[in-house]
Amino acid sequence: QAAALNNTTVVSLLINKGLSVNASTTDGNTPLMIAISRGHSKTVSVLISESAEVNSKNNVGNTPLILAVLDGNTESVKLLLDAGADISIRNNKREQAIELAKQVNNKSIIELLEKHKNSKKIFGIF
Repeated sequence: QAAALNNTTVVSLLINKGLSVNASTTDGNTPLMIAISRGHSKTVSVLISESAEVNSKNNVGNTPLILAVLDGNTESVKLLLDAGADISIRNNKREQAIELAKQVNNKSIIELLEKHKNSKKIFGIF
């Protein structure tokens, strides 16, 4: 709930008290996914710094990156890419983040994902 309310102080306190940063709801959403879906970039940053899993999947296979793309949350997309989010992961509908960004024609996110993909090719990762 602290992630949903964008309360970074409470998020940090709960993590320091031993609450799992990767705990999930019944639908498989983690605090990171919840913060992303609410557009709370500060909380996203705190959760990533506390080792939140950036490639986890919820019950429909959406990753934090896919959720950020669906929400048009450019700042969270940047944070996730910087933290090592895998752009090649597909959800249960076999959709990748870049495909979803193209479906909604979010040019800034498409550009970020393409740039990230191309930088991986340069270094021989893809």
